[in-house]
Amino acid sequence: MLGFNGGLIGGLANARNTSLQNAVGVWTLNEQRRAKLANQWPVVGGLLLDDYSGAALAYSLRSLSSAVIANPVVKVRRSSGSPSEADFTATEVSDGTLTGWVGAGNNGFVVTWYDQSGNGNNATQLNFAKQPRIVTSGELEIESSKPAILWQDSSVDLTFATRLTTVRSYFLLAKLTTTANATFLLGDSINYDFHGGYAGGAWLSSFDAAAVVKNGDNRLNGVTKNFTETNRSTTRYIFTMITTGNAAAHHLTLDRTQFNRSWVGPIQEVIIYTSDQASNRSEIETNINAHYNVYT
Repeated sequence: MLGFNGGLIGGLANARNTSLQNAVGVWTLNEQRRAKLANQWPVVGGLLLDDYSGAALAYSLRSLSSAVIANPVVKVRRSSGSPSEADFTATEVSDGTLTGWVGAGNNGFVVTWYDQSGNGNNATQLNFAKQPRIVTSGELEIESSKPAILWQDSSVDLTFATRLTTVRSYFLLAKLTTTANATFLLGDSINYDFHGGYAGGAWLSSFDAAAVVKNGDNRLNGVTKNFTETNRSTTRYIFTMITTGNAAAHHLTLDRTQFNRSWVGPIQEVIIYTSDQASNRSEIETNINAHYNVYT
């Protein structure tokens, strides 16, 4: 097979001349897919869970694992048309299949964000009024050229199929559109371990957030921050939170049944481990950043 400095388009793609095996070229989509399925695609910006396995749950609109590359990543409800719900793969989200199905002028809402970790811990919302939006007036929600799911107001929420009580490492790619709420980075049905500061406040409450969360290794785009002293902003971030002990989570991102305590803005990727990923932190952040171009 050809070397991974680049593929070769056309008749050269099947060349037997070994001098061509390291030639720089452009991979066709089919070559890329075959390489990913063979676990031979370059790690940076590639399939994250193939190299950093063991996630408790993993949500994205890109494929995170070769094991689920052909599986749907999201179930969507359209505001008009029958059938009203359908599943879509990562390719179908980005290539126009999803928006074509939703229809011009219609909205598309997320019913289920499928777990790519292999644990079946899907995030679901059956209440129409609380479903986040992925298509608005026939147009795919986009953040910095990549598909996104929009939490359009503070009542929106997706709930995990299985509540987690041993969260140790949390990676979130998201952007707030307002700092007016007591926004939670992660919610639960019972605890409030990731309690946000109040309106206009910090990412974490110094009083209410669990000690294992606020005293952990918390970072914005790879830079260590004290989340109880860093005020929320509308900047797009990779949030990394490696706790010092077990924390609980059940929601993206609603606090129990409280209003005005959920995310408002686009979310693109969510990965949770029940293990300490400090040794892999930098590489996981690099992978996310390579795909989404969050920071330089």
